[in-house]
Amino acid sequence: MERAWGAARAWGRTTPVERAELLLKITDAVEAEAEEFARLECENVGKPITFAREEMPWVYDVMRFSAGAARVSSALPPENMPTAAPPGYAGSRSGSASSRHGTIRC
Repeated sequence: MERAWGAARAWGRTTPVERAELLLKITDAVEAEAEEFARLECENVGKPITFAREEMPWVYDVMRFSAGAARVSSALPPENMPTAAPPGYAGSRSGSASSRHGTIRC
């Protein structure tokens, strides 16, 4: 737990631009290993591998969208944060998603 709290404190000290850059690097790494992530998703939820492969571009879109949201997060009040996901986002027929601001208690 101490390592997790330390990581959370370190993340909290990063700037929105640093967070965005890190999210983009992570997205690039996920994209480079797309087949492995598709296979893991297939095993995780039992969907056909072809479906998991087709969803991977949506994953990158959402991650890059989140990086952009992180970049501007300090300039916008929470009620004005963008909440729309890319059109065709997996799991959302309307092409929209939402974000929630608050504390998560375990």
